[in-house]
Amino acid sequence: MRIRCGIQKSEYDLKTSAMRAYWTECVSQAMDDCGLLATPEQIESIAEAVEIGHENYGVAHGYDCIPNPDKLEIVKLEKALREEQEKIVCPDCNGKGIEVSYGGTRMSVSACFWCRGEGKRKP
Repeated sequence: MRIRCGIQKSEYDLKTSAMRAYWTECVSQAMDDCGLLATPEQIESIAEAVEIGHENYGVAHGYDCIPNPDKLEIVKLEKALREEQEKIVCPDCNGKGIEVSYGGTRMSVSACFWCRGEGKRKP
């Protein structure tokens, strides 16, 4: 809460009065450009209607229902991070990501089948 001249106003009231002043100025300017005359009460009434129309624009055109791509990406990345943090060191290759097989005098090196060469896998 802010106190101004002994009057308490909430943040919402301050934001609303600033928005109303903006729309009142817009309507007043538009009326001047068109050469129309109106009383301050009429301008305030028109500004209120324009402000309400602006607030409902997103609802009317479905913008409130469109998912935010940034939020979707954050959710996707958080899921990937959680999955990575849950992984354990691969017990088959001891976290090396490779398996070494010996057959007589020969040696074979290949990517670990269980962790696909990453060295970590899901429990």
